[in-house]
Amino acid sequence: MVNQAHQHISMKDFDAAEQALHPALSLADEFREKYGQTQFCFNNGLELVFYIMLDEPDFGLASRNIPFSNVFQTYGFILMEKGRLDDALNMLDKGLLFNPVDAALHFEKAEVLKAQRRTSELWEQIETCFEVSYLPHYIARAYRNYGYYFIEAREWEAAACCYFASQRWEHHIMAQGQLAYIRSAAGKPYQEKDYPPDVIDAILSKRQVPVKPCPLWPAAAIRVGADILSENPANALMYFEIAYRLCPDRHIQAMIIKAKQKVQRQKMDDKTIIASHSESGQS
Repeated sequence: MVNQAHQHISMKDFDAAEQALHPALSLADEFREKYGQTQFCFNNGLELVFYIMLDEPDFGLASRNIPFSNVFQTYGFILMEKGRLDDALNMLDKGLLFNPVDAALHFEKAEVLKAQRRTSELWEQIETCFEVSYLPHYIARAYRNYGYYFIEAREWEAAACCYFASQRWEHHIMAQGQLAYIRSAAGKPYQEKDYPPDVIDAILSKRQVPVKPCPLWPAAAIRVGADILSENPANALMYFEIAYRLCPDRHIQAMIIKAKQKVQRQKMDDKTIIASHSESGQS
């Protein structure tokens, strides 16, 4: 259903795209009616653990692997393209009931608030976007959103530093384009080489912009990785590497080395088993 909707979106047929999502919305309504707010649809176990650490719910949670958040994010985009901005916000908020930490939903909500020019609410939404971002391209996008905010406020140096910070996480053509605009509008060069990392961080901190990802993400990634290390070292390695990317630390590096060793031993054991079965078949 979502793939079909995206096909219609690519052809700018937003009415057909909206119709394609109606069955998925009915399924979502049935899910919510059946389970209430005790079951969510997180994208992975990391998001579930992060949400528990962030919100500290006083009741048990469960997560099902149903991509409802993708449905609501797509529907919100369609409604925004059709100019139904309030409806788009309502749809995205509904999606956040299924996954309160879904970055795509939060970033789409920020785009709607930009279109509505709701500045005070936009700042709060950008803060939330940053908080729920643990992948580099989302962290970079959050900094670009901060940059957009400061451009609107004509705070050129702060805006430039936001785009410099975004480049630490992802080199994106949009950041380069916005930096070119800032230089032209401000009449100043604003070159990254003139702004060492500590200077960028000081400027951003002064304006309440975080200089590091939310510390709960590496903590959650370590917890998930440790829980599955024995049975699935390859996936544990992935989570440890996520944690290290967010928070380079020698203790996390040691976890990565340990996980790699377990992965290598598992591969060797698998080869031994295959060889043993092959010899048995020949005898």
